[in-house]
Amino acid sequence: MTGLTVATERVTHAYGGTRALTDVSVELGAGRIHGLLGRNGAGKTTLLSLVASMLRPTSGEVKVGGRLAYEDEAVMEQVCLIRESGDVVADEKISVTPDVHETLRPHFDRSVAEAILAEFGVSPKRKPGALPRTAIRRRDRARTGLGGASDDVRRGPPRPRRSLPAAVR
Repeated sequence: MTGLTVATERVTHAYGGTRALTDVSVELGAGRIHGLLGRNGAGKTTLLSLVASMLRPTSGEVKVGGRLAYEDEAVMEQVCLIRESGDVVADEKISVTPDVHETLRPHFDRSVAEAILAEFGVSPKRKPGALPRTAIRRRDRARTGLGGASDDVRRGPPRPRRSLPAAVR
């Protein structure tokens, strides 16, 4: 069997004074496909962000493959969460996104990301929100490649946040 086990024990996560998860314990077996169902705001994305080490739990433990997930490079190199946004820097020119991913992901291949942008006709000089309507579909397809869905673009794990320059964190 391949894959990793995922276990949370009494995990709580709050955004300011709003709790997204409260005392959640779950065990997901390795080598299986699992699904999360729930209404908007139920905490699905928060739970997945905790597993992917994008968030630190307010309390409790999140383990992936038996290891605490948050900022563990060995875990992070095996887990990837692709959000709907595609992990682009929304308020900057698209050309900034590869810079950020080079910092976050040690094996990021800029030439492949640039080739994907060119293939879909996405101008790196535009901001994601300022693309003409005809480019929106191309942008959304290219976001997948920029955000790590393609093994060709994101070759390897993101680095723990503590290794990033303070301005990027």
